[in-house]
Amino acid sequence: MSHSNFLITYSPYDDYGFENVIYKLDTSTISLENIEHHSNAVVLIPYDFKNKIEPKCFTSKTEKELPIILPIKEKQYWTSDLKIKNFLSKHKTSFEEIKNDKVLKHIVSFDEYYSKFQIIQKYLHLGDIYEMNYCIPFVYENITIPIEQLFLNAIYKMKSPFTAFLKYQDDYILSFSPERFLKKEKNKLFTEPIKGTAPRGLSPEEDAINKTQLQQHPKERTENAMIVDVCRNDLSRIAQKASVKVEELFTIKSYPTVHQMVSKISCLVKENVRFKDIIDATFPMASMTGAPKIRAMQIAEEVEKFPREYYSGCLGIYENGNFDLSVLIRSIFYNKQKKTLKIWAGSAITIYADPYQEYKECLLKAEKIIQFVEKFIPSSKSMT
Repeated sequence: MSHSNFLITYSPYDDYGFENVIYKLDTSTISLENIEHHSNAVVLIPYDFKNKIEPKCFTSKTEKELPIILPIKEKQYWTSDLKIKNFLSKHKTSFEEIKNDKVLKHIVSFDEYYSKFQIIQKYLHLGDIYEMNYCIPFVYENITIPIEQLFLNAIYKMKSPFTAFLKYQDDYILSFSPERFLKKEKNKLFTEPIKGTAPRGLSPEEDAINKTQLQQHPKERTENAMIVDVCRNDLSRIAQKASVKVEELFTIKSYPTVHQMVSKISCLVKENVRFKDIIDATFPMASMTGAPKIRAMQIAEEVEKFPREYYSGCLGIYENGNFDLSVLIRSIFYNKQKKTLKIWAGSAITIYADPYQEYKECLLKAEKIIQFVEKFIPSSKSMT
């Protein structure tokens, strides 16, 4: 397979999300501090970059802590499915024999989840935090999979505004994210945190009920409001005075498998603020951490069994000082050399949270992606 790097972005929505573009990328990375010296680049920032932003607050280190910023050599718009299929066929891995007899799957059991949930509740009752986003992984090991075919199978069915396929060396990220982290247009910057989830109904009537219940649910609104407050605080660090605004609060957006509660917070950026300054002030996305932000991240580091690495980091495009970054959720992380595939899901834990409902929400968020993956693992058994 070619070692060239590339990013494919796709959005089914004309006025929201990524453009439908194939980006061919350079092989060498540039530093976060020097991104302004390049007109166009792809930005991938692992969640664990938090260890570099706040080094005194964290102890664990991972091999994937530094941002990966790749200059764009060429971009191609497409108006038909054929172009993306033809492009992927040139980069397609040839698997004459797919053998996955030794696939091992790590799933966090409810008992394990509940034991960590109780630790988080202890911190909530002590007042260390008001909310924490606890995430659990689904890990496949010793797996060989036709990742390009999987993407083509899922891309139009997931219908996510921030659909992306990134190949960087041996790492592949297939993202079907509904969530925007940051978008900058001239001197305006805004973020759109998601906090609050409900399943789609089996009928139009049930779907409407689920949507209304999510809109009016006190716990979901409280969680969303807490994260909005964290986002306001983050933006205020690089914003012009009195420019931070909540443009939308508790808006419901619908996707093929779930309804989501979304808010929008904006500001005008101060003069001479660099891209790195914005990332240092706002990263990681508040919806993936909790409140207060740093303490929530410290506790997450304590209770989560695996480092998140790329999950809940961000991926997007930088162009001439403007940028659009999505949150890496609803994503597949595959390493061809290590033969590992990871899917993550999380939910917000508050003092009033029900452990069964939170665990169920994680399974709901991961279910559709797991189904797509397991179609391409002949020897695996369906998840129950």
